[in-house]
Amino acid sequence: MVMQSFDILYSAIKKAKRVSSTKGIANIAKRERNSGAKQLDALMKELAAPLRTYMESFPKRHTIHPYERSLIKLTLGDGNYHYIISRIIVIRSILRCISLAQY
Repeated sequence: MVMQSFDILYSAIKKAKRVSSTKGIANIAKRERNSGAKQLDALMKELAAPLRTYMESFPKRHTIHPYERSLIKLTLGDGNYHYIISRIIVIRSILRCISLAQY
């Protein structure tokens, strides 16, 4: 079962809002910058984690039963299956780069 995209997004935003800054930072500007960086990191992790689990559990085209393979060909077209999976992989890598770039 795959959650809808807006459910994943709103859940990630809600969890990211709950992240607070590191205790003991006296400077207000540094504390807010720390809080923003931690919230952005939490948001990216919460968005990338469901995509990873869906991709790991999603069947590869060559391992699918021939009937299901022909059903995919009829419903999605010949190249759309690989195109959609490659787009998800690109989105995950972009999220990972954004998460790493903030540090």
